[in-house]
Amino acid sequence: MFIPSISQAINYSPFTATPETPVEDVITSMSLTGASCVLIVESSSPSNVVRT
Repeated sequence: MFIPSISQAINYSPFTATPETPVEDVITSMSLTGASCVLIVESSSPSNVVRT
């Protein structure tokens, strides 16, 4: 069984959205990319996480 290292498992380009992004757009993008969560970013800093 293959177990990735931490550096292989980390996504260095996480899916992000701003607080102003409509929820419908976030849901559509998550569905299209297969993302299970999105970081809500405000002023280049994460402010919240949305998970499915």
